[in-house]
Amino acid sequence: MKFGAKSRFRFSPFSSLPLLSLALPLPIFWWGWFAWWVALPATVALVWWFWIANPKHCSVGIANPDERRALVWWFWVNQSKINNHNRTGSRSGAPPAQISNHNRTGGPAPITNLKSQITFITLAFAWTYLSGVGDFRPQQFDYFKHNLIFNNLVRFDWPVRYADGTYLCYYLAYYLPPALLAKWIGGVSMVHWYVFGWTWWGLTLLFGQLHRLGGWGFVGLFMFFNSPESILLVYEGLKSPLPLAANLADLWNNDHTTEFIFMSGGLTYPSHVESLSAVPQHAIGGWLATGLLLEKITKKDFLTKTHPLYLLGICAILLYWSPFVALGFCPFVVWY
Repeated sequence: MKFGAKSRFRFSPFSSLPLLSLALPLPIFWWGWFAWWVALPATVALVWWFWIANPKHCSVGIANPDERRALVWWFWVNQSKINNHNRTGSRSGAPPAQISNHNRTGGPAPITNLKSQITFITLAFAWTYLSGVGDFRPQQFDYFKHNLIFNNLVRFDWPVRYADGTYLCYYLAYYLPPALLAKWIGGVSMVHWYVFGWTWWGLTLLFGQLHRLGGWGFVGLFMFFNSPESILLVYEGLKSPLPLAANLADLWNNDHTTEFIFMSGGLTYPSHVESLSAVPQHAIGGWLATGLLLEKITKKDFLTKTHPLYLLGICAILLYWSPFVALGFCPFVVWY
């Protein structure tokens, strides 16, 4: 990539990491399932697509490498001034050329507030734990399948082939990074730690996307959107003769997803809480991809600056995460 007067520097880590995380399982699958002469060109094509079609989120014009390094340092040292600028529109204490150029580009604002980043990490940790990921608390019954897939991916050579000649045939993007790490370090006994970390990482990136798009209110709306679980939990808490501390301990240590499904007759549309508890392989990829789409369409220059291959590439990547999500995502891509 050439840098010059028209170059762009992405100073927000939350801008490109969701896309990198979505794409990471693809080369793992290619090199694990196919011969090298198939995996190599596919990997080269993925790298080409990322650099050619990747949108330059939250970018500012930088003239030379020294200026880029100086501006990165300035942003980290002057976070409070930047936050004040974002709230008031004042240019006090900020490099006027770079900041004004960023405002003209439109789109989500960069996340430079360290407190917000710590909050994303903490909130993502709590939700990952409460969802049963990693088997540190009771898991939803779908984990009979999830854990079997992880077990097979770690114990068997790739591509996974069984004694009767059949193959493990599933959308494996969510499972592959933790399974590969477990094959290298620790085996089956360590895979639950890696699964927890992988899911925690995905949720942290997701909360960063949501915060850039709509602030903390948007984060809260996402977590509790269409969530009968939260209403039923409050109802159970009010009904229970146990003190508040005991009710909170029960919520933290026991899984109520199954009883909620039966209490509501099994007819409710799965909420985000239930999706993460039961089908993280669908949820994580779909949420991150939707966040990338929203970040693009909120930019003022969306129609003129979006490379056609960008959104089509995300559709292709989603097929490895969840064909169901890709089926729902692609019509939006066609529309825009």
